[in-house]
Amino acid sequence: AIHSLVDCPLHTLAINVVFYLNAGLIALCAKRYYTEKRRWQVTWNRHWPIVVLMLGILTYNGIKIAQKANGYIHWAKGQESVVQGQWQTGVHHYRQALQYLPQKGELQFHLAGALTYLGRPEEALPLFRQAQQNFSDKNLYLALGSALFQLERYSEAEMTFLSVIEMYPKLLLPR
Repeated sequence: AIHSLVDCPLHTLAINVVFYLNAGLIALCAKRYYTEKRRWQVTWNRHWPIVVLMLGILTYNGIKIAQKANGYIHWAKGQESVVQGQWQTGVHHYRQALQYLPQKGELQFHLAGALTYLGRPEEALPLFRQAQQNFSDKNLYLALGSALFQLERYSEAEMTFLSVIEMYPKLLLPR
């Protein structure tokens, strides 16, 4: 769940801005005073609709964050399953994660790679193509080439492998 909040520092920037804006508006709209009984009391003046709106926005953002966190949880479960050799379970978790994180190219790549490993490259191919739009990694192209090879689309597979070599020439260096 924490991964969803630290995936990118800028993802939390919008959340922080909305939170502090709401906190400031609530404080502005509330009239506080110290009573003679030595306790703080808060009374809402005529700006209470703004407070209600801001609380609604905070609630909406909280729900969105929870949904995103669910996606990362399923993604992690999928990776754990794949590492343990439970590929079908991994595919199931990746598909659930994709419902919460539909534009996550790396997740699409993981799902497509698992499908290719299971011998289902025809299902994996569209996912590889979608992943290429938001994610770039040599492993994406290598797995795509493997899927194309399994589908006996040899010329496309060759072009994909050649593009990997052009993009990452150090892959051929001895280690």
